[in-house]
Amino acid sequence: MVTALGEVNDRVRALDAGADDFLTKPVDSSELSARVKSLLQVKALHDHLRNYQQELESEVARKTEALQDALTRLKAVSLDTIYRLARAAEFKDQTTCAHLYRVSHYSVVIARASGRPAEWNEVLLNASPMHDIGKIGISDQILCKPES
Repeated sequence: MVTALGEVNDRVRALDAGADDFLTKPVDSSELSARVKSLLQVKALHDHLRNYQQELESEVARKTEALQDALTRLKAVSLDTIYRLARAAEFKDQTTCAHLYRVSHYSVVIARASGRPAEWNEVLLNASPMHDIGKIGISDQILCKPES
C-alpha cells in the first residue's frame, strides 16, 4: 500500500485491512526495491510451505489407505485361519457342516439384541467358531460313541 499517511494508527488500520506492507510518499526507489524483494521471498516461502503441507496430506492419505487395505486383508486371513482351525475340530462330525457359521451368526444376533456395540459383535463373530476347538484333542471313540 502506498500512502501519504504516516501515523502508527494509520499503519495498524492498513495492516488490519489486509495490507502486507506499505510505503509512505514520497516513495524511495531503493526502499521499494528492498520491500518487493522481501515480499517475494515471503511469498515464495509461503508457497513452499503450502505445497509441502499438500504433499504431506497426500502422503498421509496414501499411507492411511494402505494401512486400511492391510488391516482388511489381515482380518480376512485371520478369519480364514479361525474357520480352518474350527473346521478341523468339526471334521470328526460330518453332520454339523454349517454349524460353525450358524453359531457365529446366532451369537451376533443375540449380542445385538442385548445392545452390544458393533465392534464387540465383530469380535464375537470372528471368535465364536472356535467354540468346539477342543474336539481336536478328544479321541474319536469318545466323540463318536453311539448314543445310549
